[in-house]
Parts: sequence; C-alpha cells; structure tokens
Amino acid sequence: MASSPVPPDAERLAAILRSIPEFVVVVGPDRRIRYLNRAEPGYEPEELVGLQVDEALPPESRKVFYSALEALKETGEPQEYDAEFTLADGFHAWYRSRMLPFGEDEGGTSVLLIATNITELREAQSEVARLRRLLPICSWCDKIQNEEGEWDTIERYLAEERDTRVSHGLCPDCYERQLKGLDEEDGSNGSAA
Repeated sequence: MASSPVPPDAERLAAILRSIPEFVVVVGPDRRIRYLNRAEPGYEPEELVGLQVDEALPPESRKVFYSALEALKETGEPQEYDAEFTLADGFHAWYRSRMLPFGEDEGGTSVLLIATNITELREAQSEVARLRRLLPICSWCDKIQNEEGEWDTIERYLAEERDTRVSHGLCPDCYERQLKGLDEEDGSNGSAA
C-alpha cells in the first residue's frame, strides 16, 4: 500500500508558490489582499498585502474584477477574465485571471485569483487580426492602400507595416515570357529565314 505524500511545510510551500509563473492572490471578504505569492518587477508583495483591491488595481481593471466577483457570488462558479494593468515602468500588461471561491471567512467568502501574464498572446492575436484584414490592392499598378487611405508600393508597405524587406526576381512564367519576348524582338524565333 502506497503512503500518502507528506505535505510540505509552510516555508517550502511559500518557495513553491514564489517559483511558479502565475500570480496567486487571496482576497478576503473585506476586499483586502490577504496573500500574494510574488509581484511584478517594481513592486514588492509586502507593499500590496493589506491593500484594498481598489488601491492595487488600476482603474481600467476594477470594473472587470468586480463584475467577475459579482458573477462568482451569484453562481458560485469559477470566473475567468482578462484585464489590462499598468506596470511600475509605465508599460501595460494583460493578465488572464481565474477567480475561485476560497472558503468562508468572517464577513463572507474569500476568493483565490490565479493570474497569468498573457501580454505576448494578446499582441500575437492583435497581429494576426491585423494580418487577416482585407488588403486593398490596385488591380492596375499593384499599389496597396494603407490604413490611412494612402496608396503605396508593395515594397514600401511591407517594409513599414510588416517590417519585411523585399527582394526581386522572376518567377518561371515571367522568365519564359521575357525570354520569348527577347527572341521575338531580335527576330530569332527559332524558325529558319
């Protein structure tokens, strides 16, 4: 018979939680942060523990947080949402948070938040959406209309909008047409004169 694993002591558990890439946050029924496993660079967990959620969340994220909190209270079901945060260095980051009930406490239910930084995912999704949009191209001269409505060469458009350099060559069909055209111009079309 296999024995059950020994639960880690508090120090070991804290080290495990600090090492995972997700942020683990416990918010009490008083909407104060009770626990935070780690913080983004520029912040210390000790600065944030004890703060009201309103003091820790930027204004653009509060509405999303409270909407998820209300849905959790109404349904008892875990909630998932994405929210944008302004970091200490002024940059913005996106987090996907999963909110779960975390047991009854004095005055109500605490919640557990597990948040993952999804900034790179959001940027990639934005780039895919931008690349999928319909690209107007002139059927006569092959210029491309950019988002400002201006017409530009394919080469310049790709360099500016897609950070792509273009090299030139001839496809096999054009190569054949060009050779045939040169042959016809000099009168040597392969037939005897």
